[in-house]
Amino acid sequence: MSGKDSAAEDLAIDLAQAKMHHSLAKKALGEFWTKVYRSKAGSDDTRGLINAITTLDSHEQSAMSAFRQLLANHPTSVPIMRSYAFYLSDITDEKERAEELLSMATEIEDQESKQHALQQHQQQQQQIKKKKKVEMARNVKEEHPISALPIPE
Repeated sequence: MSGKDSAAEDLAIDLAQAKMHHSLAKKALGEFWTKVYRSKAGSDDTRGLINAITTLDSHEQSAMSAFRQLLANHPTSVPIMRSYAFYLSDITDEKERAEELLSMATEIEDQESKQHALQQHQQQQQQIKKKKKVEMARNVKEEHPISALPIPE
């Protein structure tokens, strides 16, 4: 496996772990609110509420740490930005930061799209030039068979 493949695989694993912690934090958040609701309904489960808060905090911190590390190592990765933005919006309620990340991700995608379109245009122009050279060489050969140049492949 090449270094590039290994780095991409490491990135995918790290992103999957961050998403897993996001999912676990979301589950813990749900469990926390369930315990709060039950305590309002007369159930006194202080220990359960403390455990829910502890679990939520642990997964929230793990997810936050993982996403921050990923973003520090891959500051222009659109999937990381979008996943982190979803986490911020979903769990920490940091809507403004989430919007900033989504906006940056969109800008990067727009730039990549423009760059890709430019590359495609340049490739098409090169193909057209090559076809013109081949056609010119054929015309020279037909007009002057003895002094014709070889046709480029």
